[in-house]
Amino acid sequence: MAYNPAQPRNPIGQWAKWGLTVGWHEYVDRRGRVRKYYKNNLSQMPSGYEMMHVGASGRNFSKLDDHDVHERVHITGTEDGEQLAIASTGNTCFGVINHDREAPEHTLSVCRGNKFQPVSENLPLNETSFGGRAAQLEGRKDGKVYDTLNAQTNERINRAAFEGENAKVYHIDPKDFAEGEVKVRHYYERELHMSNADARSAPVYVYMDKDGKPQVKAALTVKKDGTIGRAHSPKNTGGSPTAKVNGDDLTRMTRAMQAEGLDDVPCAISAGTGTQRNGRPQNALHFRKEFYKNNVSGDHVTSWGTIEMDNKGTEIEKARGEFSNDAEYAAYKQKVDARRSNAAANYFHPVDSEDAAKLMRRKTGNMNIPQDSIEMRHQDKTVSFAVRGEHANTLYDGYGSRVGYEANDADGFRSMFNYSHQNNPVPAQAIKTGTGRREGQYGVTLKDKSGATVVSWYNKRGHHTDTERMV
Repeated sequence: MAYNPAQPRNPIGQWAKWGLTVGWHEYVDRRGRVRKYYKNNLSQMPSGYEMMHVGASGRNFSKLDDHDVHERVHITGTEDGEQLAIASTGNTCFGVINHDREAPEHTLSVCRGNKFQPVSENLPLNETSFGGRAAQLEGRKDGKVYDTLNAQTNERINRAAFEGENAKVYHIDPKDFAEGEVKVRHYYERELHMSNADARSAPVYVYMDKDGKPQVKAALTVKKDGTIGRAHSPKNTGGSPTAKVNGDDLTRMTRAMQAEGLDDVPCAISAGTGTQRNGRPQNALHFRKEFYKNNVSGDHVTSWGTIEMDNKGTEIEKARGEFSNDAEYAAYKQKVDARRSNAAANYFHPVDSEDAAKLMRRKTGNMNIPQDSIEMRHQDKTVSFAVRGEHANTLYDGYGSRVGYEANDADGFRSMFNYSHQNNPVPAQAIKTGTGRREGQYGVTLKDKSGATVVSWYNKRGHHTDTERMV
């Protein structure tokens, strides 16, 4: 039977009936045992969940704490504060940017989404679930923490493949790559006498010919002595460069795009994240579908994926519990801070709130900093911008380094004052809000060395301006 992404299957890949309702169903496995499975309400699954489901490695039905970092899906944010879901293996990295959802306050790590896992019907309005229990990266009450992924390098390389000056972009139907891989797999089984499992994971060459059509060719061949060896890279005059990828990675990604309903996907073959022995960049296969509407959720999303042998563009963000001592953790944080500062360098000395938000998101790793919370201070020599808070603003210089705070009200000033005078905190009734000539200032009622009551006045940034004796 020809592959049809719309045709439902049960958990072991057998064709299932059309029109299955949400709930429990049965199937008979290959040993004749009756099994039950649950079909999800797909509208509760996040946009792009099919890509996330196949993008992570490992088993489908396992508990969260059984999975390593590459066997889970990670929900974080982009530099624009939009929700980003990431899944990765050793050779691939897939991401789905949801333009209609804000980045979560904390990075979440979740089980791989699966259409057969139960999803709660009691979720809050507009909330979705991957079918697994979400795990916050840090700060959990039960003390459990989980590693997560940083895919900024992969996303940047992927975007450059489509936006660079010499970008060569093709529009392909993913099934053409998938069916090409099937033909090469059958060749491996027939001519190289490989098992089905070995043939599925064997490497293949991929490229677009001079007419822009996707091509998949065998990367292995039988040598004169009868052993299996590497085949020469195909000559492709007038077409794209050639990339070597694993067949199962190619199948996984292209079938996932078919399941998403995508039949016209921009594709490019260009530099990946690794290098060859001669020092030149290693080619990778990139896909990127910008701002399309998911038919199930109605959200507008951008899906991107990169397939590359030994992909080096995804780094593991270790959880605090992974470190044996404070010195080891401090060294790791120093490395992370250096990487984040380097990523933020393009936005140093921002000229508007959009660039300032991108600077802060890249430097701090907090993708939930909204642009409308930023106030530019172009006339200030020491402060570039402020991030507004409910009671106090945080002030930053042009490099995104904190240079101070600024009170918005008496509560904010008291918090600032007590932070800098932790040995002598003052109660709320000791704070005065200035009026008249002292408007914009805050006073702290204190006793001086002689025991007299005085009011020390400060500007809203906490700098002392005057002391006034109470009569």
